[in-house]
Amino acid sequence: MGVDESSRRTFELLANETRLGIISALGEASGEGGYATLTFSELQEATGVEDNGHFNYHLQELVGEFVEDREDGYALTLAGIRAYQAIVARVQRDSLSVEPFEIDGTCPNCGETKEAWYENSRAQIGCRSCGKLEFRYPVSPESIDGSEPETLLNALDRQLSRDYLSMFNGVCPYCAGRSTVQLAEFEEYYEDLGMASTPVNVHAACDSCAWFLYGNLGALLIFEPPIYSFLRERGVDLWEEYVWEPTPDHEVTNVSWEPQRVAGVFGLAGEELRYVLDEDLRLLEYEIVSGD
Repeated sequence: MGVDESSRRTFELLANETRLGIISALGEASGEGGYATLTFSELQEATGVEDNGHFNYHLQELVGEFVEDREDGYALTLAGIRAYQAIVARVQRDSLSVEPFEIDGTCPNCGETKEAWYENSRAQIGCRSCGKLEFRYPVSPESIDGSEPETLLNALDRQLSRDYLSMFNGVCPYCAGRSTVQLAEFEEYYEDLGMASTPVNVHAACDSCAWFLYGNLGALLIFEPPIYSFLRERGVDLWEEYVWEPTPDHEVTNVSWEPQRVAGVFGLAGEELRYVLDEDLRLLEYEIVSGD
């Protein structure tokens, strides 16, 4: 993935403390009513730059791409908002950690109680006894109260649910680029991290920014409307469960190629939903039958 001249120009524009201060000042002045518009003098005062010429030069460098020059002042463009969000995220990144604490469930590898913790800007769920990880995913510290460890679980659940829904439906939640979804083998990279493998893995990757995630097939399919309805009508509300908790009685029964087809079944309350997926892992057909 190459970096073109426009991308290089974008980073050059932001490689200056005064310009980052201008973007931060516009962002920090914003509130519930929307993103703020500040006059030249208001923005200069908020930025803390006394030299008019110096301030105006750097402000004009941002106008167009990151800052909009309006009749009543200056405001962030969408690119400016994204830059401000990145600044805020960077400031918060190293400011929080959550020590391991026990959660519901046992390790499928050794039987010890699962734990959750937060370090290096990533929420992690796994077993500290044998070292197996089940989830390791970036979560913003803004979503977590370090004095209440349970907030880590809620933050991870919301982040994973959003990203699963978006990536597995073809849209990157971070750059809005197109994501490609396919079956994938459990890579050596994850084995080196000690992460637990799942029987059938799904890999989603953005064609533009290369953001990616893995999930088991059940985690993908539970958001499909027919499957979601099947489970909900039988007493399982997936929005009341954490997304990493085991998928109710799901089994992949067959995988074939040329063309790719995946067959499987969800079983619940004496009934089964049997499905077939196409090469894009979309529901090709399904039926609900009484369980054997």
